[in-house]
Amino acid sequence: RGVRHNIDRICFERMKEAGDDYDESAPPMSRENLKLMIQAYWKANTNETGMRVMSLLTLFFVGGRSGEPAWMDIANMSWSMDDQAVDLNVPQSKVGAIKKAAWIAGRQPDLCIFTAFAHYIIYSPGWWIQESEKEDGTVWLFPQLHSIKSPGKKIGGYVKDLIPPAAAT
Repeated sequence: RGVRHNIDRICFERMKEAGDDYDESAPPMSRENLKLMIQAYWKANTNETGMRVMSLLTLFFVGGRSGEPAWMDIANMSWSMDDQAVDLNVPQSKVGAIKKAAWIAGRQPDLCIFTAFAHYIIYSPGWWIQESEKEDGTVWLFPQLHSIKSPGKKIGGYVKDLIPPAAAT
């Protein structure tokens, strides 16, 4: 497989034996914290509310890397009559694979992806008419994330935007 793969494997094995923590990613967000963040966005009710809530919910429910929503396109979504849900193919750019996920109506209105999607469509008129559509026909679910260098950092900013200035220092 190559030298780089062997180095990574050997380092990982050594870290495991030494009891080192290999995973440096942030701890997962709790459903309650997500709900509080989304309630804050609903209360703010700006033109970006639906898009921010949609991207946070999508990220939470597909359980992926923070940049994954940027690569989701409408063509990879379909309605499942059996499950009464939207089936998604979520591209994972770092590993070059597709992950299957589903959007299902939420038990709690604040955590319902369909409520957020409706808000997104209403307050972002024409979001499906994009420059990228002229090139190859792809309609990105989050064009404002797809068109930037670091979409994961942008979504992380949506979380940080909710931290009161005094608490951020």
